[in-house]
Amino acid sequence: MVLTADAAALTTIGQTLQINATVLDQDNNPLTGAIVVWSSNNPAVASVSSSGLVTAVSGGTA
Repeated sequence: MVLTADAAALTTIGQTLQINATVLDQDNNPLTGAIVVWSSNNPAVASVSSSGLVTAVSGGTA
């Protein structure tokens, strides 16, 4: 899997960051139809939508 996102930290409540993923097979070819499920390890600090849009909710680390 290859993840892409802006390297900048979210510093303001409400600020967003789009994360994208490309799932690869063992030969590094993109897999079509792969399902990626996004989640936050600390939803009180950062929420993430089903499309990979991360939103700062409060100060802290997620």
